Amino acid sequence: MALPNLPIELMEIIAKELDSNDLFNFRLVARAINTKLRYHFMKKYFSIRRHMMNTHSLQTLCKISEHPYLRRAVRTLEISSDHLSDRPPPYLQEEHTAPYRLLIPTTIDDGEYRRNLDEQSSMQNTGLDIALLARALNNLSNCHDVALRAKHDVLPWGAATLQKQTGAFPMRNFNERASRAFVERAIWAVLASLSTCPYQVYSFRIVLNRPLKSVCPEMLNFSTVNLGRLGFRFTKIKRLHLLLQPESEVSPDIWARDLANFIECFPNVHDFGLHFVPKDRRQFRAVSKALRLPRLQALELGRIHCCEADLIELLLSHKSTLKRIGFQDINLITGGDAWKTLIRAVRDHLSVERLTIKTCKLDRVPITAMDYDSLGTVALTLTGYRRELDHFVDTVREV
Repeated sequence: MALPNLPIELMEIIAKELDSNDLFNFRLVARAINTKLRYHFMKKYFSIRRHMMNTHSLQTLCKISEHPYLRRAVRTLEISSDHLSDRPPPYLQEEHTAPYRLLIPTTIDDGEYRRNLDEQSSMQNTGLDIALLARALNNLSNCHDVALRAKHDVLPWGAATLQKQTGAFPMRNFNERASRAFVERAIWAVLASLSTCPYQVYSFRIVLNRPLKSVCPEMLNFSTVNLGRLGFRFTKIKRLHLLLQPESEVSPDIWARDLANFIECFPNVHDFGLHFVPKDRRQFRAVSKALRLPRLQALELGRIHCCEADLIELLLSHKSTLKRIGFQDINLITGGDAWKTLIRAVRDHLSVERLTIKTCKLDRVPITAMDYDSLGTVALTLTGYRRELDHFVDTVREV
């Protein structure tokens, strides 16, 4: 049987074993092969698109969004924090030298670096970033998930081109004030673009986890006028996941208020996740009092030091709607029977379908139970729910 006549299923099995260059050459062998591998190619390279707030990168995204086939393949759009800083880095960042973690000096083309830096500033000052992103989203009819995310081992589209032009990869950290302003603007640009999107983007995530710095609520504290203008458009968003930095110069009450004000712009969220990097030791008590999501069905919390009373208050305030609860790396600091008290409250006052507990602690000592699996996770489902919870309460203990 000639190669182009192989069944699509067999052709895709072959394609999965090929690296990018070999797959490219394989698709050039014959038109029939190219046609049969179209779905595989689109799924591999276009179902998740990773771009940066750079003119070249966003223009490429627009071209993809206008392609008759490729635009239908995009399911998730991730915008990274990669950007040019005022001062180019003297060394390549460790994600660019993995797995060796070498300090490799950069050789900067000052003219090209300055030109691209000016272009980056002009794009934000003129609103071109919002225009390009909105243009793309308006054509990506199957894109249901939009995120601000910097994946450690993956470069966004356009970063390698910048490195060739300037001699330096764009920065991902936003420790400096100018870099922080860039990320704030990127968040605003994504929100503004989402507000004009006619399609059902139901998931929005901010999961920028860079060394020494993550997003904090002050960076989400846009003016009331601007949020009011956009907020009514975000009724389509059903899933909101945030990775935040708890350390702040403002008081916990102000920190929690800024967060609550931002979340209020997503009134129909029923799946909410809140994780902290580094672990939160001071903000959650105020958050548990301020956070109210009238349609909340699924709640995920991670990397928190808190009292069981704070968690119970948050859970009970959503008891009429809450169906699924997930705790990951939660440390209850009150000792004693804190975990048993928390689980009894879930058992006696909520009608949840699933409770998942993973790598949690009591006064920094890992807890375990007979129902834990090898990953340190216990999942209690609706079937036999009360009996399983009773058993879990009886067996939970320190390791």
